This record gives sequence, C-alpha cells and structure tokens, in this order.
Amino acid sequence: MATLTENGSGRWQDRPAIRRVLLALAVIGFVNFCVYAIVAVLIGGNSWSGQEADGGFFVGMYGELTKVSHGVYAYSYWHTISVFITFPLCVLACVLLRVRNAPLLHGRDN
Repeated sequence: MATLTENGSGRWQDRPAIRRVLLALAVIGFVNFCVYAIVAVLIGGNSWSGQEADGGFFVGMYGELTKVSHGVYAYSYWHTISVFITFPLCVLACVLLRVRNAPLLHGRDN
C-alpha cells in the first residue's frame, strides 16, 4: 500500500527523496560519460576499440591505434563498462524525472 506524501498524493513522482536519487543518477551518468569522452580523446581511443598485440596494449579510435600502458588500457576497459551501466541509468532517470513534468531546479510544484 502506498503511503501519502505531504501533499496527500501517493505518487512516487511527488516524493522528494526519489526525485533526488533520480537527479543524482542523471548527473552521475552524464558526468561519467563526459569524462569518458574527454579521456578517450586525450589517450587516443578506448580499449574496446583497441587490442592487445605483440606484448603491447593499444586503444583505438576511428581505426587508429595508440599504444598505451597496461594501466591505461585497464582503466579504459573498466571505464567503458561503467559507461555501459551509468549512461542507460542516466537516460532512464531523465525520462522518469520528465514524467513529473515539473521544473526540478526551480522548486516549483505543478
């Protein structure tokens, strides 16, 4: 059974704690993706587009391979996995926040 919020509504969209969690997911997913894109440009690609060959580690972007250390290759690998998890959560959170159809940062209720 749903509990009522302060305004008497039992809708999950009206619960500030849920909205804060969704907003946090949206921000974390967006920031993680931006950091991923910037790092990929700076190091010359990502490990999922690269390869391990001839005892070296290569990141790839647009068919170009750049040799990197094992640590950078591993970082790129795990950061790619984190984007596969956080970016869909970001999109879902944005969709769920939009369902409420109220301005989030202005504190107004519609």
